[in-house]
Amino acid sequence: MYYRFILVILQLKINLFETLQFNIHPDRDLSITDIFSKHGYPVELHELVTDDGYILTLHRIPRGKDYNKSNNEHPVLMVHGTCGGAENFIIAGPGKAISYYMADRGFDVWLLNTRGSRHSRKHTTLNPDTDKKYWDFGWHEVAVSDTPSAIDYILKVTNKTKLFYFGHSQGSTSYFAFASERPEYNSKINIAVNSAPSCLLGDVQNLVRLMGKHSSLIQELGNILNLHEIFPRGYTELLNLVLKTLCSEMTFFVDLCYAILYFGNVYGDMEPTTPQFVFSKAPGHCSLKQLLHYFQIVYSGKQYDYGVEGNLRMYGTKSPPLYSFSNMTAPIALFYASEDNICPSKGVERLAKLLPNLAMRYKVPSNTFGHVDFIFGKRVGRLVNEPVYQLFKKYL
Repeated sequence: MYYRFILVILQLKINLFETLQFNIHPDRDLSITDIFSKHGYPVELHELVTDDGYILTLHRIPRGKDYNKSNNEHPVLMVHGTCGGAENFIIAGPGKAISYYMADRGFDVWLLNTRGSRHSRKHTTLNPDTDKKYWDFGWHEVAVSDTPSAIDYILKVTNKTKLFYFGHSQGSTSYFAFASERPEYNSKINIAVNSAPSCLLGDVQNLVRLMGKHSSLIQELGNILNLHEIFPRGYTELLNLVLKTLCSEMTFFVDLCYAILYFGNVYGDMEPTTPQFVFSKAPGHCSLKQLLHYFQIVYSGKQYDYGVEGNLRMYGTKSPPLYSFSNMTAPIALFYASEDNICPSKGVERLAKLLPNLAMRYKVPSNTFGHVDFIFGKRVGRLVNEPVYQLFKKYL
């Protein structure tokens, strides 16, 4: 009886489908450089090579819309979340996206595309389409290699000694690991703002918790199936095509699209056409190891667990070492939200007590603000960007 009821509802929605109209986001099918151009922002593409051979792309917004001005004085590095890319920081659009917001206020914005992502799918010797060794990385490698390489490159190009940092989700996780494992770089950070800080995940109660319980099994299945890349080339583009169509505002799939973006919730703080724009660019490419390390830290805030034998080879101990919060000496601000069901408030509040140089703990004053609204939300300018800007000004 229950299944018949579901089938009747689906049939009614299908019958209504032809009467609905698609509201297409005007930027949905544009390339990232075309999006910058359309909205009047200059953009530069820079490439750097990490110490382990990964070739990364940085999208730079050197100034705001006024092309007659010289480049802005204050560099800020922005690092995206898992399976994301530089697009994450422009999708909200002018006046809302934090990259535009900061460029218009005097900051020289650098958007890092971490290893394996859509714009950083290169290596000096490895082919990401054929060499599984290419995908033997997680967010720890983003922390200890990609981040310091980007900082060194930016400071050299801009002739500065320090920069600002803004990370979202994995961009915050990797920052904590970076500040712990490369402590010499703390002196190069004015202040790091970490939004939706995915660090202490012991309170998460959704599917991620279940995955964490069975992370070793997932890792073994990945090895058996020779699965090392999530969303490989070809499949990613097909997925983007399907999702951006199904997530058009008026289709009956839109609630599913919200549920994917909000990890189970079917509400948030986005404009109605934002999900289709997001899914036209995401998910991008990422490694299975990135996800597995997240699953592991639900139950342990340690470095990647390779199993007893693997840990002995990698670390010289049976279990992986902890990250050192005492090494994180640069000023850090935590931006979090009550409706973020990936980074629960309790975990962020515990994290705040562990940091030796906490500059701010800011809880977004909204009961509908979720994990991805820090970069995609329609009120992000007022609720996030302006507080970040005011904080940055104090550290100029």
